[in-house]
Amino acid sequence: MNRVVKITYRFFGLNTTGGHCEYSVEKAISQSDSLRSIAIDIARDSMGKIDDELLTNNPTFIDENPPIWFYLENCETEISYGINPDGTIQFLANDLNEKSYHNWTLAEIDELIDNGILSGNKNHIRFLFAEGVGGGSCMEQVVWIVDWILRGYGLLTASHATVKFTKAVKDMIVHKWKKRGIKTMRQFRDFFDTKTAWTTKEVMKYLGITEEVVSRTLLKLGYELVDNEWRISQSKTSIDLREAWIKREVEVSSFDEGPE
Repeated sequence: MNRVVKITYRFFGLNTTGGHCEYSVEKAISQSDSLRSIAIDIARDSMGKIDDELLTNNPTFIDENPPIWFYLENCETEISYGINPDGTIQFLANDLNEKSYHNWTLAEIDELIDNGILSGNKNHIRFLFAEGVGGGSCMEQVVWIVDWILRGYGLLTASHATVKFTKAVKDMIVHKWKKRGIKTMRQFRDFFDTKTAWTTKEVMKYLGITEEVVSRTLLKLGYELVDNEWRISQSKTSIDLREAWIKREVEVSSFDEGPE
């Protein structure tokens, strides 16, 4: 028998009021439905359906089988136990192979609550992607890099902000950069810091991207184009953009302890 459950997707970052960025739906779910599959569908459905102020935090790319933490309303720790087919308790370790990949069902959660092992509101399930657990992530930092670069947030000119990129284009860049070994935002920034000046053609060649993406990349890293060379700028806008990038580096790297 199905029952209506509220499911809330909490994604990375805070909104402009300091609260967590969230997207909620109410859904009729059977006792045996895969909560993992439902969560992934909801996360993908959230793309493009949230307030503009949150857009910079909502990813545009989600892997087919990401690590996910589930927890219940009124209980701020992720679910750490499962029920085995023989009815015994399964202790789930805080790593990518157990807790964040367990395929939860309502039947399992109901049994844990009914037996006093789990507390919280079983009709309101929350989830978030397990960034950084065990060194892995459903949305690797290369995805955050592409997302951060291609969104209009923080760009210097209105002309850049009006250029839109399809999900297919974003996914293509992610795929290219993953193959090139790009793993972290810090690693990406350090590469550009190896030189004091870059030309657009150099960056296009090394990263396999278009001129527009080069411009967005270097603007976001605090560079300005002067005499056909990109150099670190001391303008307030460029300093703010570079500081925002570095702050993002720290946030993404440290987000490894589950829901707060």
